[in-house]
Amino acid sequence: MGFIESYFILGGLWGLWNLIPYTVYNDLTLFPLSDMIWVMLAIVGFCVAMSFPLAWLAQRTRSIYASATVTSILNNVGAMGMIFLYDGHSLLTSSTGLAGMMVLLLATFFIIRFDKKFVNDYPNLFY
Repeated sequence: MGFIESYFILGGLWGLWNLIPYTVYNDLTLFPLSDMIWVMLAIVGFCVAMSFPLAWLAQRTRSIYASATVTSILNNVGAMGMIFLYDGHSLLTSSTGLAGMMVLLLATFFIIRFDKKFVNDYPNLFY
């Protein structure tokens, strides 16, 4: 399986996994259903966008600890960002919204563009 396929499959599964705590710990009756659907799609989209840079980082460092550390930092920075978010729509300006996804997709573009060896060898890489 190539990097694009695994990127979407693992990111999608990770996004679905992250929906579980979101739906358990948030009162879903506070928001209209249409907003909740967009928020859930944003969470899954963010995880898909995040999966390729994390896979690249884990492979380059030969350790999952680097990816786990980056994930932990992003989770905490994203939570702090929501504290300071004022009059902005969280789907556009939050780290898991459109702004965060654009940064991750840009990082993915640079990895694909400048690390051809990783992209070509991705199906054969082992940790």
